[in-house]
Amino acid sequence: MAEVTVYLFAEKTGLKIVTKGKEMLTIREGNVNRPGLQLSGFFRHFRSERLQVFGESEMTFYDTLIDEEKQRFLYTFFAYNLLGIVICRGIPAPQEFIDACEEHGIPLFTTEEGTSDFITRVKSFFSYLLAEKCSVPGVLVDVLGTGILLTGDSGIGKSETALELIRHGHKLVADDVVDLVKVDNERIIGSAPERIRFLMEIRGLGIIDVRQMFGVGAVLTSKRISLVIELMPFETVKEMGFDRLDRNKHYQEILGVNVRKIVLPVAPGRNIASIIEIAVQNIKLDDMGYNVWDELDAKITR
Repeated sequence: MAEVTVYLFAEKTGLKIVTKGKEMLTIREGNVNRPGLQLSGFFRHFRSERLQVFGESEMTFYDTLIDEEKQRFLYTFFAYNLLGIVICRGIPAPQEFIDACEEHGIPLFTTEEGTSDFITRVKSFFSYLLAEKCSVPGVLVDVLGTGILLTGDSGIGKSETALELIRHGHKLVADDVVDLVKVDNERIIGSAPERIRFLMEIRGLGIIDVRQMFGVGAVLTSKRISLVIELMPFETVKEMGFDRLDRNKHYQEILGVNVRKIVLPVAPGRNIASIIEIAVQNIKLDDMGYNVWDELDAKITR
């Protein structure tokens, strides 16, 4: 369940408010209802908790009803606790709809958009509202099309590494704080909080605007996270006994989704940005079926 104000809902979905009704919309599921069956008088299994969307077909059918049938429909329809009503294709809201919405405190909207296009847009918005979310410290970059979440202790060099990657032609998504959203039960999408979008903090320099400095091609507003790279001091890695030639794949759970993970030792003289580029290319080769360990084993066997 999620709540959104009527004004924000209208802004995000491109709707015009006809009647405001209640201040907040309580979204319980990501689907909508087209009340064609209800217009014909069938209210069994009516999903009144969904947004009610009237397209051209529904409004044309409504216009064919005689006054008595319209009154019967309106009486039964508005007896339910409706979430809200949207009339598509630029069709003006009938005055009786406006009166009933004002009487029952139900938001009524109109849009010039086609019905199918609007439903696609609003279902996407509902999915975002209902998705599991969290925020984590770190930096999110796009390297060769792969979304990489850089994590590690404060001062380890996450932002400096990301800046070097940007200079190599890769893209920044978020610095310092990354907002995460679980989508489709298997994808994690990361983005930056709006107030710090496209900004980076570099120790000794302060705040820089990556979009203004490197151009719009150097930034993205969101990216699917496919790899977590934890930057860790070399001595700490050594003390924890990490295998230098570890052949196993490691994962980190984020919002219930397992994401591939690499622990990268940080030490003076190591070019972390270049190593990250090579790591991404190596994972891409692995995904394509090439495994360097299998190749090495074959050579040793021969």
